[in-house]
Amino acid sequence: MSERTSDRRISLWDKFKEKVYRDGFVASHLANNIAAQIFSTRELRGLTQTELAQKAGMAQARISVMEDSGYENFSVKTLRRLASALDVALVVRFVPFSELADYATNITPDKVAVREFKNDSLMPVKRFASRGRNNRRN
Repeated sequence: MSERTSDRRISLWDKFKEKVYRDGFVASHLANNIAAQIFSTRELRGLTQTELAQKAGMAQARISVMEDSGYENFSVKTLRRLASALDVALVVRFVPFSELADYATNITPDKVAVREFKNDSLMPVKRFASRGRNNRRN
């Protein structure tokens, strides 16, 4: 972690001491991060909003609204549909604020635009692990 990132993390942590700030930060981070991920991941695929909407079985206008960082009314069901259309996983979980601070202060374009399954870097490891299991049975 760079010194600048560490300073940003400490500054953010100091602000997190206020409950109102924490609640506002979480709401803002969710809306901004989800909108940016939908947009960036769609762009990475070379898809238009209309093409993504067709893959997800929804209207283009809905994609447009969800790519707006001011939109906050996401449902897990809708996000699952988008994840399937983009061929990525969706993870929804509760985390401590320290983890949020780490993520928010270390965000990069690679963390925003998500590779689809066929380009996922774990695939070679999985093939290797499968060979190991087969060898144990013999």
